[in-house]
Amino acid sequence: MEGVQAYGAGKAGGAFDPVTFFQQPQTILRIVSWLFSIVIFGCIANEGYINRPNEVEEFCIFNRNQNACNYGVFMGTMAFLCCMAFLALDVYFPQISSVKDRKRAVLADIGVSAFWSFMWFVGFCFLANQWQVTNHDDNPLSEGGDAARAAITFSFFSIFTWHQSWTDDLPLCQMCGVGTAPNCVYSPDGKGTQSHPNEDGHLRFRGEDGCFLYGVFNGYDGGRVANFASQCLTAELLLGQLKSSHTDADVRRILTQAFDVVEKSYFETIDDALAEKAHLSNYVLPHNEKVQERLKDLEQEVSGGATAAVALILNNKLYIANVGTNRVLLCKSSSDGQNQVLQIGRPHSTDNEDELQRLTALGVDAARVRQAGQIAGQSSTRRLGDYRVKFNYSDIDTLSAAKAKPIIAEPEIHGSQSLDSVTGFLLLMSEGLINALESAHGPEQANQEIVAMVAAELALQNSLEAVAQSVVERVMRVHHDVYVSGRQRATHCSRHEDMTLLIRTLNYPLADGALTPTQGGRIYPVSVPYSNSQSTSKTSVTLSLVMPSQNTLTNGTNTASTLEEGTPTPGSQSPTATLQSTNTQTQSSSSSSGDGSLFRQRGSQAAQPDETGRVPPYVDFTQFYRLWGGDHCDSQSTQGGLGPQ
Repeated sequence: MEGVQAYGAGKAGGAFDPVTFFQQPQTILRIVSWLFSIVIFGCIANEGYINRPNEVEEFCIFNRNQNACNYGVFMGTMAFLCCMAFLALDVYFPQISSVKDRKRAVLADIGVSAFWSFMWFVGFCFLANQWQVTNHDDNPLSEGGDAARAAITFSFFSIFTWHQSWTDDLPLCQMCGVGTAPNCVYSPDGKGTQSHPNEDGHLRFRGEDGCFLYGVFNGYDGGRVANFASQCLTAELLLGQLKSSHTDADVRRILTQAFDVVEKSYFETIDDALAEKAHLSNYVLPHNEKVQERLKDLEQEVSGGATAAVALILNNKLYIANVGTNRVLLCKSSSDGQNQVLQIGRPHSTDNEDELQRLTALGVDAARVRQAGQIAGQSSTRRLGDYRVKFNYSDIDTLSAAKAKPIIAEPEIHGSQSLDSVTGFLLLMSEGLINALESAHGPEQANQEIVAMVAAELALQNSLEAVAQSVVERVMRVHHDVYVSGRQRATHCSRHEDMTLLIRTLNYPLADGALTPTQGGRIYPVSVPYSNSQSTSKTSVTLSLVMPSQNTLTNGTNTASTLEEGTPTPGSQSPTATLQSTNTQTQSSSSSSGDGSLFRQRGSQAAQPDETGRVPPYVDFTQFYRLWGGDHCDSQSTQGGLGPQ
């Protein structure tokens, strides 16, 4: 993309702000390292050489070893000069517009910092050892002892002041939690085994000016692309590129540029491997075993890709950048207890009409793509990495007619969505998590189910990390239980891929999980199997039970909304909450018989026991008994029936 800049080159030419510059952690560390080098050099050069009372010639205070003093003086001098040089580079860096020059500066900084950390570690060990074996008779007056100890001490501290990274100083966001689970393949007896290492990645950082960055990356054929993207994207967005003064158009442009830089930077890292692979494939005898082993290693090194779902919060506005088949849900709770769930964007898959139209415009047969369902083993039409479909797409049957690169890494940007006065939570989910839940229960209610699980765990757990992990484990159990049950959907649940769930709360407090239902606590969703008299297939109804505490969820209807809409307006409805599911691109709705209500209406007050010590039921199972009885009337008549008589 024309105009895309790497390593923050897009902000080149900005005015130099001395106050901001000296407040940066990197600048502070450089100044501290500069002072430490002066102390070490001064201590050794001034008091590091002594002589006995009966001698004229001076020797090094460190065991009379001239090499020890020479090493300390040399290191102090060179570290002083390096600090000055890189401080000057830091001042000049914002004015560098060349991407290659910026890359060289960043890599040089990282390399030099690692080198000096190692050299100061060696210096500390060397000086400490020589000081330990120093003979007291060589310095009976103990001259220069404090200087020697100071040189050793500051050599030790210099190890850490030089050890730095461009992203290590970014703090993690404490308002989110991440849950993960590895892939699993089930054997006929239901036992699961992991088929490959976890390939997913994620990021969750808090930047300056109220900026927060979150991302979930679904890797495949290895985790290299997902890991690289999570690191590089952070450097491209949180090293001063985003400012509170930026407009929505500026933010979208920066997000798009960042993804393009990540894509190009990744392919730069595998250039040498691709060149060697091409050389061995074209010019070396193919039957050579060593060559074949090397080609296999190179293929494993360069293959693979990732899809990404990234959320950016800036100025309390939400921006979503999506590449591929991950999913983002935003749950917003209104003051009257209603909850609206918005699916932000559609997956870039082979059944996405917009994506098929884009491929058709490039000359690709969209009907063949839709029928195949996958492109080079993946259903996504937008990906990061994956050189096979980016550079060798002409060799892929379904893409061979394309006039230009059909599989792209350009993100679809949604936003901004104002988060002012919004209460709820944001969910970023990898494709593996969504596919596992949809395989078990079907795609119709997947969004409602995952939100109900999150709401239930938020009412129980006091840690967002525990909430996210518990939800992932619940999805794993649902998926596994369907497989071992042998029901109709069991054939879809023989395996699942890596799962990642990131939860970011928005003014949503963690409720007291110690409350019982009679004390106003929450009741959690349950799945009740049933068979419909008009269908031979078995399924399950998820009953999201009424939860009297704040921000509760029950089943409801789907309503249309977009990302630009604000918080739902409170209405004059009962305290019972409803769950509204919305997709910003397409909406799917479901209905139930009667009035659609499976629940008794309850107020927000805790239920009180009657004279018998019982509390009124939270759920009205009349509809369930009616559905169940329609298929089992004969067995009920012989066995006395089910439910209240």
